[in-house]
This record gives sequence, C-alpha cells and structure tokens, in this order.
Amino acid sequence: MNEEHSMKTIDDRGNERIPFDTKKSFEKVLKRGIYKQLYDKKMISDSQLNILLQNEVMWLEYQTPLRVAAYARVSTEKEDQMHSLESQRSYFAQYINAKQNMQLTKIYYDEGISGTQIRNRIGFQQMIEDALQGRFNLILTKEVSRFARNTVDTLAYTRKLKEAGVGIIFTIDHIDTREQEGE
Repeated sequence: MNEEHSMKTIDDRGNERIPFDTKKSFEKVLKRGIYKQLYDKKMISDSQLNILLQNEVMWLEYQTPLRVAAYARVSTEKEDQMHSLESQRSYFAQYINAKQNMQLTKIYYDEGISGTQIRNRIGFQQMIEDALQGRFNLILTKEVSRFARNTVDTLAYTRKLKEAGVGIIFTIDHIDTREQEGE
C-alpha cells in the first residue's frame, strides 16, 4: 500500500484541507483490520482502499473535536485597548464554542506589550510551550500582526508549530497554515 495518501477534508469555510493526523488516523483505521485484509487479498484496489480509508478518517475526525487555543494581544494598557482585549477574548470563546468540531482549551493573551519582541510576551511564550507539548492542535488569532509583528518570528514560529502538528488560523486575514498556501 502506498505510504503517501492524498487525504482531503472540507473545513467550515468550504475549503479543502489536509488533516494533521492523517497518518495516525490511517493507523487507527488499519488496526481494525478489515480493509487491510480486503486489500491484502486483492479484493479491493488502491483507489477503493483510499476511498474507504478517507471515509473512515473523516468519521474519526468528525467524532474527535480539534483542541483549540486562541491568542489575543493589545500593545498598550489604555482603556480602549483593554476593551479590545476583552472583545478579542470574547470573540474567540464564542467562535470556538459555536463549532461542533472545536473544543476550547485556553485563551492566551498579552496586554500592554508590543508584538515586535517575543521575549517580553509571557502569554505567547506559554502558548508556544503548551502547543509543543501537544495540549492543543490549532491556534486561532485575529490577524498576523496580533501573532507577531516581526516577519522572521512569525515564519519561524509558524514553521515550528506546523512541524509539531499545530496549525494557526488568522481569522481576519483568512490564512490557515494547515493549507498549502497558508505560509
């Protein structure tokens, strides 16, 4: 059986995406054995096996909600900015809780801190650490500039998270790093 499978699912915006845990999902399905037995006995073709596995993987993913974190940041401690922080946190809680396939793990935030330097952003650092420890598999943030103002930092952390199986959705920018053109 071919190790590389072209697995695609449709997200809530109608876009195709490749699941993070495709290999793990295939292994779960194959452990059930019936499809592997049919394939090994040449009773089904590669393409039929792929279709059956795709359906099983989509069913597994449907049953298992994404563990989602959110990140919010404001750069000053002025009252209007603090309202913005509360607004961002409320937005993410409502957004995630309204999705059947998402489970809110935590909303991380930094208040009164510029996005240009990561070392001063305790909430951001904790989010990255938790992501790398597998506490969630998706981060939502409103826009790239909320995540990091420094392009080098943005790309470095996006790639590091992607390698760990953690995607980022920038909701306003309509960027999903799980998609091929997401970077």
